Amino acid sequence: DVVAFLCSEMARHITGEVIKVDGGQYI
Repeated sequence: DVVAFLCSEMARHITGEVIKVDGGQYI
């Protein structure tokens, strides 16, 4: 899944930030 891949990539590069995915939206 592309969204999941991008999410994991962002999580790896962004520290101190909490990224949640809900219904395909970034909150």
